[in-house]
Amino acid sequence: MKRLFENHRQTLKVRIVLWVVFLVGLAALYAGWNTFQTYGLSPGDGGVLRPFGERLAFGAGIALLGCILVVAMMLFATLYVVTLSRDDDRISIETLTALGIGRSHHSFDISEVGEAAYHHGRMSRGIVPGEQSSLFQSIDAPWITLRVAHRRLPFILDLQAEVIQVGPLTVLAEGAVSSWKRDRG
Repeated sequence: MKRLFENHRQTLKVRIVLWVVFLVGLAALYAGWNTFQTYGLSPGDGGVLRPFGERLAFGAGIALLGCILVVAMMLFATLYVVTLSRDDDRISIETLTALGIGRSHHSFDISEVGEAAYHHGRMSRGIVPGEQSSLFQSIDAPWITLRVAHRRLPFILDLQAEVIQVGPLTVLAEGAVSSWKRDRG
């Protein structure tokens, strides 16, 4: 089996973010429950417990935001490619599990590989009035999405990976890799 793509350093970062998001989700659940129990009791809120429906809506909204964040990050982890290998007519992809503890293995026929798309991943924000400014932020994180038949969402190949076999990967995701090479010079 020939390894076309390997991404361990960035995967560690994704795992760390996933676990931090789990903690944020737990904090949001606690904050939602606490809000449901005490909303209105502080002197700034009037010192009187708010009606049940209002407390429930506000507390549930806080908890729901945390849950949505956790579910979105878990979904991202299951789409984030750690390794991609090819063996004749078979493609093997390893992604993180939803909990970020292990890896999920996906294997399919090369004929099932669909469209691939390149995303430049560049973003710049800030103020650059003079040489003294430190308020400028620049992000450069390109990626490729790789669609596979019978899967609703595409796999994500982070192009900051340690190993990228450009030639063989071009055959698999021809348009996307060509765009990436053209964009990066």
